[in-house]
This record gives sequence, structure tokens and C-alpha cells, in this order.
Amino acid sequence: MKNETLKNWALSQLKKKTKESIKNLKDQFKKNVREYWKDETELLNAWFIKDAFTKKELEKLKNFKYERIIKEYVKKSIIEIKKSSEKTAKEIEVICISNMPQFIDIVVEWKNNRTWGANPKAEVRTGDFYFISSSIGGCGYDKESTATAECFNKDLGIKKCALVAMYNNAHKPKNKRYINGVHFFNCSTSFFEGGCGFSCHRHVFELAGFKLVHQSSGKMFNTYYFERKGGK
Repeated sequence: MKNETLKNWALSQLKKKTKESIKNLKDQFKKNVREYWKDETELLNAWFIKDAFTKKELEKLKNFKYERIIKEYVKKSIIEIKKSSEKTAKEIEVICISNMPQFIDIVVEWKNNRTWGANPKAEVRTGDFYFISSSIGGCGYDKESTATAECFNKDLGIKKCALVAMYNNAHKPKNKRYINGVHFFNCSTSFFEGGCGFSCHRHVFELAGFKLVHQSSGKMFNTYYFERKGGK
């Protein structure tokens, strides 16, 4: 696939996501928000208002009526959405000219934790990239894929794999389904999701043209080795 083709497709998706984000924002405040914040005082104390404005700006908002406060919030939020979109467009251009790796070597080691049981730490190598994740604790979600996603999202070449996988999935008439394990969310570029199970990440790499050529596991470790033939 040509880099220009991938870039144009990704930018078109970003444009759609940006429009959707702005529309959803406007639709959200077409509803009767007074059901949740009955007057100006409650509205100004709402978490989303406090997060969006500085202390100086909040003081200025105290002079406005309810509808004007909402209008100012929506206006500022749209500016932030567009800024995020512009930043993402630049990242897409960099990702698209990056080379996908010829191989991806993944080692996940588990260590016992008195609070959370066994915690994984992922180690990912390619020809140009090496990264070790943090130790992943907690419970109630897949920790292994959370560790591997943390590594994958640090490398532009691996992020390009995610973008290529989404492109290939979108252009296969019999395979237009949601890909678990990777996402193109709002105005952020492609990234790997954690908590989904490593089989989802494997599916992403396979859609990007990789093959799992070796896999092993033991009581406290898992390894995966993917190879890719040809292309940039």
C-alpha cells in the first residue's frame, strides 16, 4: 500500500471523527441541561465547566446568564476539538511515512503480587524499537494486553500497523467489522487498546500483513514472534 493512500484515508477518517465530535457536543447541550444543573451557580460548579476554564475565565462567566455560559463552553470545546484534530493530522503524516517493522518480538513476564495476584510486564523488540512496559496491576480486566498495548503505542512503526489493519479491514467487503484491540477514537490517531486480550492484538497484526511464527508459554511467561514479508 502506498503511504499517500494510507494518509489520505486516515485523514478522511479523522475529518469524519472531528465532525462527529462537534455534532455530539452540540447535541448534548440541546437537551434540557437544567435537569442536572438548575441554575448558573450549579452550572459553574459542574466538573466539565471547571475543567474547561481557567480561574480568571470562571470569574468572567459569573456575569453571564445560563445560556451564555453553555454557549461559551461549547465554543471553547469546539476550539479544543479542532486543535486536537490538527495535532492528530500531523501525527498521521509522520506515522504514514514510518516503516512498519519486519518483525515484532514480544515477551510477557509475570511476577506475583500480594495485592493483585500475578502482574505482567511486557517487553517488545523490533529492528528499531525496544520498550518495557510498567508492571500492570489491578483486577477485572485483561492485564497482558494492557502491558503490550503500552509498548505498542510508543512506536510509530507499530502504530502504523494499527492504521494499516484498520484500512485493510475497511476495504474488505466481507470483513467490515469492528476490530477489537485497536481504535481510532474521536480526534486521536490510531492506538492499541489494552484490556481486550492478546488475541485481539494478534488479529490486528495479521490484518496488517504479519504472521505469528512462534509462540510459547510457561507458568510465568508468554512469548510471541511476528514476521512480515516485504514492503515499507
